[in-house]
Amino acid sequence: MLSIEFTDSENIDNASPKITNDVKNEKKQRKARTAFTDHQLKTLERTFEHQKYLSVQDRIELAARLHLTDTQVKTWYQNRRYVSLG
Repeated sequence: MLSIEFTDSENIDNASPKITNDVKNEKKQRKARTAFTDHQLKTLERTFEHQKYLSVQDRIELAARLHLTDTQVKTWYQNRRYVSLG
């Protein structure tokens, strides 16, 4: 949360704002890393061989079939494309 405090509370016209950032004191919780099953990985790899980019509909269907979220499939594909470049 961003807050502004004034150093001279009696005379607001001459007060200089001091901005504090409470966000840096709060630690974000990272989401746990996904441990894909062998079946999920084989299916993702096989699908990737035939289709380097998935449409939104294909991605949703693949995620449902593998019991993953749309975001997990999207992230896996992004990472896999990056690995295939190098």
